[in-house]
Amino acid sequence: MSRNRMVEITDVSTNVALTNRDFGATLLLVTNKAIDSDSLPYTITSLQELIDLGFTDTDLAYRYVIDFFGSNPKPSSLQIYGEVVSTTNTVEYVLSSLEQRAKDSFYFVALDDTKLDNLKSLDNFMKASKYTHYAVVSPSKDAAVADIIALQEELTSKRLLVLAYDKDYRADANLVGTKSSVLPYSTPMAEAVMTIPESSYSLTEINQMAGDDVERATGINVVTNEEGIVTTTYGKSVDGITWADNVIGADMIDEALRKGWTQALIERNATGKFDVRYGSAELNEIGRQIIQGFVTYDWLDNINGNPFSDGLGDLVVVVYSNRKIEYKTTLTFSGCIIAISNVLDINEKTSVS
Repeated sequence: MSRNRMVEITDVSTNVALTNRDFGATLLLVTNKAIDSDSLPYTITSLQELIDLGFTDTDLAYRYVIDFFGSNPKPSSLQIYGEVVSTTNTVEYVLSSLEQRAKDSFYFVALDDTKLDNLKSLDNFMKASKYTHYAVVSPSKDAAVADIIALQEELTSKRLLVLAYDKDYRADANLVGTKSSVLPYSTPMAEAVMTIPESSYSLTEINQMAGDDVERATGINVVTNEEGIVTTTYGKSVDGITWADNVIGADMIDEALRKGWTQALIERNATGKFDVRYGSAELNEIGRQIIQGFVTYDWLDNINGNPFSDGLGDLVVVVYSNRKIEYKTTLTFSGCIIAISNVLDINEKTSVS
């Protein structure tokens, strides 16, 4: 993984919140079959429950669910929703409509059919949505390298990561399943990817898809086998960072801080007056405790699990009043440096779910 790079939080919702989002909630959109569940996602916990819905081993969703629940550790559940996708009823339209009925109920988005048009439509949905979603997808195994290369220039959502893989095995399902089952903890996808069998792209094809510039805004990640070692060639960068842990980690930490500080502001207003006893040092320590209570750190970053020891992180409260707080923090997470600057004001709309 790339280390010592910076991720800036600029597009995370700043609404205050009293609950943490379920960052492990995964939705699989079936694009060729309607699944009737009162127009809402249907939750399954095993492959057998998918079969009970009428799916067989000839369905693309069947292969996805096998490899999703085959992850280690095994995820507890998967949301599934089905509509027949067409040129008018696109992936973007279906997901946008579903999101209005099941607000903020899923974080990872998956597709049974990852043909290129569907991936472009998914990218459009993620860019337009007011909620935060994340996707790891593999183009169809028979997708031409030239088409995958063209696709990388069109996908612009920083939370959509493309993994090139030319086998029946759903590498994207395995990664999402592994990640969703351990969140909000920090088992990196860079470690999870080691369980994936290698693809068979040539070195020329890998270089074409991944490119040779790690700072590029686009690019495809490729899993191969180098002398018996499963290796990921990172193409797409996320603000100078490769792989998914950095964006997910930043989202989780931002949400933990927003929840923690919202509670702190409400508690301090319960008496009807501003608590003047809290100085900057005490406030900074509260912020550190919020982070340490929410995120477990990769041992490579911090053996003791304290992100603020050994100069690995810092948090500073810039402004604090009875209704408002502004804070800045930098810390190491799964091999990168995450920087967050945010303002919470409980005079604004409060999100409670």
